[in-house]
Amino acid sequence: MAEAARESKQDYWRPAKGSLYIAKSVLPERLCPHCGTSFAIGAEFCHVCGIEREDPSGSRHPHSEMDWLAALNKLTGLGTVSLTLLALACICVIAATLVGSVYRPDNFLMWQAVHDWRSEWLLVSVVFLLAGVLLKK
Repeated sequence: MAEAARESKQDYWRPAKGSLYIAKSVLPERLCPHCGTSFAIGAEFCHVCGIEREDPSGSRHPHSEMDWLAALNKLTGLGTVSLTLLALACICVIAATLVGSVYRPDNFLMWQAVHDWRSEWLLVSVVFLLAGVLLKK
């Protein structure tokens, strides 16, 4: 019996005879378009180059709720940080404009205080704009 076991070789890398094993070729949507590596099962990103996997069914990813922000970034050519700083600068300019209409100065000291507040708002908006330019991608 030991001789019979030695004579029958088993190749474990081959499918068993008579099995319904059908070799499939790798589908093109399972390959990374950037580097050609096949995606791992259930992976959203390529493990070699890190590019995001496109969904062939066309359904949206759960984390793609900020598509409007990506479209705005592409339209303006600015990063998210730069766009945020630009929005803050616009808010400061609006606040500087509203300071004069909300507070009506009755005397010179009040006028000087309103002027100082307006100058501070405009200075902050300039700082935001400069930071946005410096942090541009």
